[in-house]
Parts: sequence; structure tokens; C-alpha cells
Amino acid sequence: MNESLINQKVLIIDPSFFTFQYDLHLYNGLKSLNYDVILVGSHKKAKNYCNKFEYVGLFYKFSDCIKNDKIRVFIKWIEHFFNMVYLLYFARNYSIIHFQWCSIPIVDRYFIKFLKIRKKVIFTSHDVIPFNGNPSSFLQTLGWSNLLKEFHYIIVHTKKTKSQIIKLYNINEKFIKVIPHGILLSSKEQTKLSAKFNLLVSSSKKKFLVFGAIKPYKGIDILIKSISLINNKFLKNCVFIISGKDYFNHAESLKELSIKLNVSQYIFWDIRYVPDEELPMILEFADIYLFPYKEISTSGVLMTVLPYVKPIIASKIGIFEELLTDKIDSLLYENNDDEAEANLANKIETLLSNPSYIPHFKNNISTLIINELSWENIARKTFELYES
Repeated sequence: MNESLINQKVLIIDPSFFTFQYDLHLYNGLKSLNYDVILVGSHKKAKNYCNKFEYVGLFYKFSDCIKNDKIRVFIKWIEHFFNMVYLLYFARNYSIIHFQWCSIPIVDRYFIKFLKIRKKVIFTSHDVIPFNGNPSSFLQTLGWSNLLKEFHYIIVHTKKTKSQIIKLYNINEKFIKVIPHGILLSSKEQTKLSAKFNLLVSSSKKKFLVFGAIKPYKGIDILIKSISLINNKFLKNCVFIISGKDYFNHAESLKELSIKLNVSQYIFWDIRYVPDEELPMILEFADIYLFPYKEISTSGVLMTVLPYVKPIIASKIGIFEELLTDKIDSLLYENNDDEAEANLANKIETLLSNPSYIPHFKNNISTLIINELSWENIARKTFELYES
């Protein structure tokens, strides 16, 4: 390997560690190739993981200590400006600045404009539209289009995301590079499965899992409607687990829908933030993973469940359509407005009536992980972009 490449110093910047698992895996991938790399992000969150990586907790040292939500957010916006000023000084000895997220685009744009005078500045766009169009503040998306135009290169994870960004933000395609999103391995530190799952532990029913933040774009309403369409000879042997933190009070309306459609008895609700140490137990507990999403660019949840090598049923959009193949390593259904529920119900019945699919899918998922999604390969592709 070219020694000059190894001497390059890289900063990976994610102010709130919003994509922390991705940051950590990319960091480890680059480190495995002997590159000099440091993560920069939230002071408070970095302290919780200080034994896992070299980090600088440059962001939000004061605001993260404030308990009142409204005051904390207000102070955080102010503190962010001064944190970015200090970043200009801190980055003086680094040649590659790789942003994973930008907290205030309209402000960050000008700092990036200054940084790129003497350094290569890269951005990984994890979503086509930040927060999938559901930001907690308008400041999180204000100026996003102009921000993207400031980077030397933008990394995306799928070809479709690339085409969408070109069309939506009018960015030259030569500045957008497709590098896959690698698998996300859960911590080996595990606790027992939450006691609330005790009723399901001895059950012989097939356990379908929808995991992650409960937001409208996740399509859980589509799943609930599809459950009402499943033939009873299959449905009586199923339980659908919905596990994750509720956003926008969405879970209550979903529960009401399940009662209205008389399918609540088939759904197990686990509405909470799931700690990292409990995640492996829940993912191992499930038999089948469901992704009834209405829209998505890439999916950290998909990359988290893939290493467990279990059957996946997903809508044929975004990362699912590009990475997975129907009846080869998963079952994909058409996500049109009129027939999505029926299509999903049909795929669930198909999997339950064809158990031979399961070992077939497992073998092909294992091959996919080895050939396409290793972090060493992703780190190499990323550094090739750094050097281009």
C-alpha cells in the first residue's frame, strides 16, 4: 500500500453522533488498514464509548448537560456555532475532513467553504431528504441544497439515491460516489431479554419483527392492514412484534387501527427505546424481519439485522430494491398505494407456505455479506475517494 496514503490524517465528523454505528464501523475499517483517523462528535455521547475508539468530544459539552428540552435545544444551536469555529482550528493538521452529518446546514455551509480551501471535504448523505422529511426543527434542513454543493464529493449508498440527489439538488453526477453501507454488528455485551417478552418465549408461533424508530414512513399502518388480510390458517400461527421508540405519538394511532381492524391480538407492542445491550437478544428472538416502509434511501436497521441471517420481507423501494433480490435472499413486494397491504399479506403467506425458502435465503444473505458489505472493502473504497 502506498505509504503516502497511510500518512493521510482523517477526521470523521458527526456532531450529535446521529449515525454513530456507521461512524464506528467506518472508523474501525479505516483503522484496520492502518489509517490515522479520529472521530469528532458529541462530548457526552463520546464519553459513553471512549473505550471503543479515539475521539474528540468537541460538540455540545455544555448544552448536553441541560435537562430542560427547550433551553437545551436553544443553547445547542448557539454552542454549535462556536464548536464549528473551534473545529477550524482543530482540523489544521488533518488533510481529509469527512462529515457524516451537518446539524445546521445554513451555518455549516460557510465553515465547510473555508475548510475546503486547503483540505478535501467529503460528506456521506445517509438520506436523500434529511430525517426523511421529518426534522425536529426547520433549522436542521434550512439551506440543505446549498450545503451539498460545497463538498468536494458526496458519498451515497445506492444508485437510486445518487439519481435522486442529482435530480433534486442539481448536483453534477461526477461529484457523487456510490459506496455501499456495510453491515452493523451489535455489541457482544448482552443482557437477558426484557421480562415483557416472557409470554412469547415458549410460543411456537412465527415471530415477525418490525424494529426501530416508530415513524409514519416506516409503514406500520400498512402492516396492520395487511394482517387483517392474511388467511386465518396462517395468521393463527403468527405474532407481529413492533419494537422501538415512538415519535410524533404515532404508536397510539397505530394501536387504535389494530383494534378497529380486529387484529390487536396478533400484535405485541414493545414501545420504548431499546438499549444497545438488549438489541442482540431481540433480533435473535425474531424469526422473520419486516420492512413495510413507504419510503427510504438507506437503512441502518437493515444493516443491523442482516448479520443474523434470517428471512426478510420488505417493500420494493430504496436500499431494499437495490441490495436485495426477490426470492433469492428475501421477499420483496410492490409498494403501490392501492395494493401495498394485499401485496405484503401475500408475501407473508408465501413465506409461511414455503419453508424451503428459509435455508435458501440464509445461504444467499451470507454470500451477500461476504462479497458486498465487509467494512474492509468499504474502507478501501472510501479511502480511494479520499485520494482521488
